Amino acid sequence: GYRPAARRGAVLFFVLADMAAINSMYQYSLSAYLNVFNHSLRKSLPDGLLQKRLRNIVDTLTQNVYNYACTGLFERHKLLFSFQMTIKIQEADGSLNNEELD
Repeated sequence: GYRPAARRGAVLFFVLADMAAINSMYQYSLSAYLNVFNHSLRKSLPDGLLQKRLRNIVDTLTQNVYNYACTGLFERHKLLFSFQMTIKIQEADGSLNNEELD
């Protein structure tokens, strides 16, 4: 089913939520995030094959969340946000090498 898209959506939401620890003005509501999520579902390219459809959704969602967040981030925090997104996505996919991170 569509669980991989839901999993990526959850990971990205919590990356956004964690940004409040960096600066208290970085607080994103779930309803605002769901608007970005639903927009991504509508704008991602359709495909007859489920795996390709999922890849399109995940890619569109990731790009849209990044763009959404960066509109409200200070320039000095954008690289930190990108790094946090990358680490959490790799962690969720099981492709994060903790030895390299330490």
